[in-house]
Amino acid sequence: MATKFIFLLLPKIHILDLAGPDQAIHEAIDYGADFEIEYCSNDEKIVTTSGLPFGKVKHFSKLKPKKGDFIIIPGSDYSYLTSKSFLSQKNLFNWINSNFKNGVNICTICIGAFVLAECGLLNGQVCTTHFKKTKELQKIYPLLKVTENILFTDEEGIYTSAGIASGIDLTLHIIEK
Repeated sequence: MATKFIFLLLPKIHILDLAGPDQAIHEAIDYGADFEIEYCSNDEKIVTTSGLPFGKVKHFSKLKPKKGDFIIIPGSDYSYLTSKSFLSQKNLFNWINSNFKNGVNICTICIGAFVLAECGLLNGQVCTTHFKKTKELQKIYPLLKVTENILFTDEEGIYTSAGIASGIDLTLHIIEK
């Protein structure tokens, strides 16, 4: 059975945080990897930080990943990820936590780490994020072990990357595993 990679597309998504890992997985599929890709969101209207709109994608609650699959959370605009509107989305955080507890791997690209921090999944974990936001991540979520000057982390089914290019490196690391 194919390993599924589910990209969670949040509003104000950084398009390269999605495009790089997505392309790496597509290339692996072209070389015969038994992977599938799906996309989901928490919002009907997804527009990137550069203003590019996406068509309608499935609501996250409609997807049921299996053990060993991956949920990948690309970075979005910092002001969105720290907004009251986003932080009030308990159903989304519960969905992420529930899937992790059921053996689904969770991966963040760049400041997508703020999503996992809000879920509580990074408490006590070594993690990283974009170098411009490591201090904020540590300050807002003091239980994390935020590490700077590292490309990515791989901690028992939870993966974080430092930025756009390191998100590709992390994806290649996952593909290799």
